[in-house]
Amino acid sequence: MSDILIEAHGLGKKYHRGYFARRGRKRGSDEFWALKDIDLELRAGEALGIIGPNGAGKSTLLKILSRVTVPSEGWLTVRGRVGALIELGAGFHPELTGRDNVYIAGSILGMPRKEITRRFEEILEFAEIGEFIDMPVKKYSSGMYVRLGFAVAAHMDPEILLVDEVLAVGDGAFQKKCFGAMQRFREQGVSVILVSHSMYNIQRNCERTLLLVSGHGQVRGATDEVIGQYQALLDERAEEGQSIGAIAGYEESLSRDIEITHVQIRDASDKPARAFDTGDEVALHVGYKVNGDDAAFHAEVSIQDSVGQVILTDTTYLNDTIILPHGEGGEFVWRVMRMPLTAGPYSFAVQLLDESSQVHHDVWAGLHREGLRFSVRPNQKSVRLAQWRGVLDTECRWATDGSALVDAAADLLEGGTG
Repeated sequence: MSDILIEAHGLGKKYHRGYFARRGRKRGSDEFWALKDIDLELRAGEALGIIGPNGAGKSTLLKILSRVTVPSEGWLTVRGRVGALIELGAGFHPELTGRDNVYIAGSILGMPRKEITRRFEEILEFAEIGEFIDMPVKKYSSGMYVRLGFAVAAHMDPEILLVDEVLAVGDGAFQKKCFGAMQRFREQGVSVILVSHSMYNIQRNCERTLLLVSGHGQVRGATDEVIGQYQALLDERAEEGQSIGAIAGYEESLSRDIEITHVQIRDASDKPARAFDTGDEVALHVGYKVNGDDAAFHAEVSIQDSVGQVILTDTTYLNDTIILPHGEGGEFVWRVMRMPLTAGPYSFAVQLLDESSQVHHDVWAGLHREGLRFSVRPNQKSVRLAQWRGVLDTECRWATDGSALVDAAADLLEGGTG
């Protein structure tokens, strides 16, 4: 039997934007392809990530793979029982109780009624609905609605799991449950296709990734390489003035009363640099111009990892200082006396805020500006320990209650047993 559970070739999905006759025009239709020429394979036990900008066709592809919709062209073979965490709660009847909808949703997902009854208490505990389970779901909050949908889906026994950006439902505690359910499926050898805008989730869960752009499969391969290609695409679009994703909506709220004009990363010798060793001194020079009133402002600098997770943040606000501009602009410097990071790629993010630290004037983020990125070079120890060392390198000391502490580092690095 083949270990390929999902195999697709030349998949395409065409939709029609219909319009009615007006002013003597005939009824017609404007065609567009949501997907075109998509090839993919999913093997047993594998996790495949799908990423791309909004409107790239990610959700359309999952609906085809879960057989919610049919492709307009190409062919698809699915071998195995499919569970889909897509549009959670879709199909719930608003007039029926949560209990009734658990049975309906479970049946739609292919669970026998006896299995639903056997696992009902587990589902109820997972959803955290409590006594509201016998209330019509039309009275549920949106969070309760989605949590119940996820709880049902999380108690299936699929061979293939399709996940569409649902790991972030509910509060922090419930999100932890979602990730736990995802990890449980992975440990059981369930094959997963995960669609997400979170590069952290993709990198954490998927060995291979497919990048979709405007309905086409732009690139596929090892996750880190594909994320790099996606970042290059974001950079290219940012240079062309195209706003992307969350940054697009965020930029609309910026006052621009004070704008960042340039940022430069420098080393301890005050020379431009982009690569450092752990422990090096690093300085970030930020230029700005004043467009509004000559008012004091705060600055915030963050260091982020390769997928945008914030590792460190420092602000003038928390340090009880403030920047007083003189004239139409100036420059300030933020300095790290000892780079505390282990080997890897990183980036800076800079924000300018008003005196209350509530109004955001401007922001530059390294995920969208190549000049804010830097790397920490690997050394002999970091290469050996990279799989579990983490991202911080701080000064620590060991002590015992009298036993000898023997320095075995050299022996270990030479391949000894210590």
